[in-house]
Amino acid sequence: FDPRRTPGGSSGGEGGLVAGRCSPLGIGTDIGGSVRIPCTFCGIYGLKPTQERVTQQGVAVPRLGDRNGQTIIKGVAGPMAHCVEDLAAVLRAWFRPSVWQRDA
Repeated sequence: FDPRRTPGGSSGGEGGLVAGRCSPLGIGTDIGGSVRIPCTFCGIYGLKPTQERVTQQGVAVPRLGDRNGQTIIKGVAGPMAHCVEDLAAVLRAWFRPSVWQRDA
């Protein structure tokens, strides 16, 4: 533990938990590096999938007046893990045809 260092990014807490082996994998949301930066800082693996490639079902973001201001650059959920094989396992589970039926 070094209080002079940070896991960085808005998903930094999740990255820190995965790096500290408190969790086998983590899920963060990413627009401009919120998954990728903590993974780099913590020495773990992370991936930002292509926008709309992963379902947004169950992702809740509080918005003023229930309006979404992020219509051009959209956030996407991405996994964080200790190895690429774990990322691949998560993505195989996510990238199933039935997942997108709920987004319609």
